[in-house]
Amino acid sequence: MDVYKIMGGMEKGWLICEEPTCQNRTRRLPLSFSRNGPMCQACRKAVLRPEYSDKALYTQLCFYRYIFDVDYAMDKVIAEEDKDSVYS
Repeated sequence: MDVYKIMGGMEKGWLICEEPTCQNRTRRLPLSFSRNGPMCQACRKAVLRPEYSDKALYTQLCFYRYIFDVDYAMDKVIAEEDKDSVYS
């Protein structure tokens, strides 16, 4: 399932360079830091960011909560049936 894929990616702790031309990927946290975070050891111009962010996980979980919400789906179906009976 996609949630396990994202969780696995977050648990592994991969960091990726935010410079589009570099795209260095590492699991080691460098010793050199700037104000914005750890500096990329390959290009030394950009900052390393987590490959899977907390926001990506939260968005994925919200999506699954929405598509598997039975109560919401039942309310929607009942509301549509009520509308059909009103118009008949």
